[in-house]
Amino acid sequence: MRAPSSLRGTAPVRQGPHRPDLAIAWKVPAPRPGWRGAVDRFFGPGPTRVEVLVQLCGIPILGVLVLAHVASVGVQLHWWGVIALAIFTIDALGGVLTNSTGAAKRWYHRPGTRGERLRFVSLHVVHLALIAILVLDQQWGWLALNAVLLLGLALLIEHTPLPVRRPVAMGALVAAALLSSTLVPVPDGLGWIAPLLFLKLLVAHLIPEAPFASVDDATTA
Repeated sequence: MRAPSSLRGTAPVRQGPHRPDLAIAWKVPAPRPGWRGAVDRFFGPGPTRVEVLVQLCGIPILGVLVLAHVASVGVQLHWWGVIALAIFTIDALGGVLTNSTGAAKRWYHRPGTRGERLRFVSLHVVHLALIAILVLDQQWGWLALNAVLLLGLALLIEHTPLPVRRPVAMGALVAAALLSSTLVPVPDGLGWIAPLLFLKLLVAHLIPEAPFASVDDATTA
């Protein structure tokens, strides 16, 4: 069995007695030349075929579920609101799946990348602003609260000791979703917008999880 190119030469790390079938593939492949390198630097270089397949299949499946939910509630939007919501949904769903892959974990959690991660989170305040203006009819309170929650909790997670960073991020996600829906409610059928963004950024993006691989894939050249 030939290992995926992104995993070749990566040895198991501190392999324990309870899971001898798993390895942790931390080796970061070099980005490809040209425009493909720009893609690699955004999504993480060296994704396996299975990771790519999950993203390609998962985004449209989840998108259809979101569409069915919005349609079932009968949300009324202007045409520009529909376009803005569609773009946001594709981006957020893609971000949840992509940022959870081993390729993204290796790339975005390289040594010295905390500032890069926080800048990535900060850019999403623009997403919140566009949703507030184009979809929620200028709900400035919604924008302000969710921007503060997003930036404040991102800083909290990044400065939390590593052994408890994951449970703190999970708790932050729950707290942010509850505070957002309670303090600044939105029309029926749109309450998922802020929690989905929080899931993408606070959990999928900021948590440094191990990129697992089978021992055979990680050690076979």
